[in-house]
Amino acid sequence: MGDMEAAYHVRLEAREFDVAVDQRDWAAMEAQAFPTSAGVLATRFMAWNAARRTGLYNGAWHRFNETDCLSVDPLDDVDDVDQDADIVPAGAEGEQSTDPTPDSTTGPKDPSAASTSRSRAPRAKASKR
Repeated sequence: MGDMEAAYHVRLEAREFDVAVDQRDWAAMEAQAFPTSAGVLATRFMAWNAARRTGLYNGAWHRFNETDCLSVDPLDDVDDVDQDADIVPAGAEGEQSTDPTPDSTTGPKDPSAASTSRSRAPRAKASKR
């Protein structure tokens, strides 16, 4: 299967950072079923997923791809990734992700967030008079 680590330099509207991509990001990209001709799109998705996973970017995929990201360029070596990059505080890059794209790499941040709106207390039966 080969080495599935890669590193990219991401240039956004507001800042730049380097990010390392690993198997979790490849798997998330493959789960999206991009067309085989989607090389640039797949690369941008893996860089976005890795940036979200590591806390470097917290915006939604559509915002990253359509608005914030100017370029994603490969680095020669994963060791070139700057481990001292500034972490983006929540909300600093726009809205928190409400993107319907599943983030299978991190899961829910809060275990209580995993409950659904369908979980309701049972209704009391109406009494007949």
